[in-house]
Amino acid sequence: MWDAVSTDKLETSNRFGWQDNTKSTVIFRLEDLFKPYQLFFGIQSPTVNFEQKQPQLVEAVIESRSQTRGKLTFRDHRRMNRILSLYSSSIGKKFLAALTGLILFGFLVGHMAGSLKVFTGTSAVTTTSDSGEEVVQNIPHVDEYGQFLKEAGAPVLPGMMGLWIARIVLLTALVVHVTVVIQLSAQSKAARPIGYVKSKKAAASASAQYMMFSGFAILGFVIFHILHFTTGHIQLGEFEHGAVYGNLSYAFAKWWVALGYTLMMVVVGFHLYHGIWSLFQTLGLDNPDRNKMLRGFAAAVAVLLAIGFAVVPLAFMFGALPEPVEYPHELLSNH
Repeated sequence: MWDAVSTDKLETSNRFGWQDNTKSTVIFRLEDLFKPYQLFFGIQSPTVNFEQKQPQLVEAVIESRSQTRGKLTFRDHRRMNRILSLYSSSIGKKFLAALTGLILFGFLVGHMAGSLKVFTGTSAVTTTSDSGEEVVQNIPHVDEYGQFLKEAGAPVLPGMMGLWIARIVLLTALVVHVTVVIQLSAQSKAARPIGYVKSKKAAASASAQYMMFSGFAILGFVIFHILHFTTGHIQLGEFEHGAVYGNLSYAFAKWWVALGYTLMMVVVGFHLYHGIWSLFQTLGLDNPDRNKMLRGFAAAVAVLLAIGFAVVPLAFMFGALPEPVEYPHELLSNH
């Protein structure tokens, strides 16, 4: 069934990354050798140079099982090439920007919902004093929410591991999002060496024109926010780990801190509006018949999130929320 071929090497197209080899040989039919790859990848067979007049036979040079163990296979290289090709394209970058933007958007929704717990009051916990008297302790709901985040995943995961996993995912999404947005901006400028005409620039929305500015402003704000309310390295008032309500109250009692956070929420709102609208475009949902509705939806979501965040510092600044109360913070882990 098989005929020997006198060639001692196989030469294939360089675009498949194959090199000339002189290894142990096995004879295959050409169509049987490349058919699986054609079916899986939808590609044509690589160009093969024959030294014999036997077009149906080719001497395929392959590594032995022991030699290939631990090395990338042909299929691995193809998949890597496809991933890299997708990432290098503007479509791939827009997809990554949309995907990471969705992750960050989900975080914003959850974070806003947790922050709004400052308005839901406290939980009454009865404890016994050293003298045997019952004492009612009031624990703010937002403090309980903070403790819930620390214990997320328990008892399957050890303490705070679930929170750190979420932090790593969010940090990765943030880095990828910023990176691809910068690369997309650079590609756009390179593709249009001549600036936009005034009519096109006037037609662009304000959020689109200043998307890069708002993105860097938000990135700086996120770093500041973490150092302020998470690690406590920047203290603009009294700070105690775990006392979320108290930390917010003491910081936002200063009008300039509350106003600064409120203004940043406006920037976040503009950024979200353009981000949501860009997501619709990336998914191919934009259409002249429904663009007005999609833009309205993007604007409504952006405004709701901005207001949901801004109302917290404004409420503390104007004294609409009660002063923080003292309670034993070990109650959080036992409650």
